Amino acid sequence: MAKFDFKDFLERMNFKYKLSVLNENTLGEVWHIRVTRMRVFLLSFLLIVVLFVLFYFLLFNTPLKRLTPGYMDTEIQAKMINESLKVDSMQSEIEKQRNYITTIVSLMKGDFKIDDVKSMDSILQERETFIGKTKREKAFDDNFENEEKYNLSVLDASKPANADVMFFCPPTNGIIEEHFQLKRHYGIDFVTAPYESVVAVAEGTVIFAGYTIDEGYIIQIQHSNNFVSIYKNNSEVLKKIGDHVLSGEAIALAGESRSKKQSSRLHFELWQSGTPQNPENFIIF
Repeated sequence: MAKFDFKDFLERMNFKYKLSVLNENTLGEVWHIRVTRMRVFLLSFLLIVVLFVLFYFLLFNTPLKRLTPGYMDTEIQAKMINESLKVDSMQSEIEKQRNYITTIVSLMKGDFKIDDVKSMDSILQERETFIGKTKREKAFDDNFENEEKYNLSVLDASKPANADVMFFCPPTNGIIEEHFQLKRHYGIDFVTAPYESVVAVAEGTVIFAGYTIDEGYIIQIQHSNNFVSIYKNNSEVLKKIGDHVLSGEAIALAGESRSKKQSSRLHFELWQSGTPQNPENFIIF
């Protein structure tokens, strides 16, 4: 076996070759280059390094990195899950808003039948079911519940002597703007939140539900013991003549206030046997 001669190897690697380009017609030399095996090896190695660096940059610093096996299982997958959750939440909220709007439109058209056992805040409860309460609404409800927690509305001692004991509830949640005055003002005026629910003060039957130019929508309910409750200046009535209502059931929405902006107004009267009664003698507000 021949011994490897390193000196001879270097001489062969550094042996110069001339690469010429000739003109086919004149056979004259157009261009030439002198190279060695060592130079060709070094240039090839340098070209490979440059191509590797360029490929690495393109692969990990451009969208091409998404084609790398395993990449989708980490960063992209986490982003896709996060975006999917956001889209699902948005779809859920849009569906709630659509259901709420559909309910309100049906209610305005009279196509939506209100359950007889709903409470005085039935309209707000429908809204809460679809889109939830705002912080302001929640604080208002909590304050009202605390105020009315032990409020049992019964007949006052000044009630007519011939009336049986009855239980009445306030017709709406608001502030009394004008009190009852015999021969001048046969009822009580309330200032309430915009379009506050108006409820029946006691169980009875609707004997009138209509609209007048001066007093807006009016609804009248016949109760036992010859009591009649009258609710005026409503923006809309939710019951029709002949409907049986329960105490605290929503029957109308309060109308716009003439004296205050961003509020509603309700005029409430209570009559017995054709005689106007002071509601404050029968209801604890």
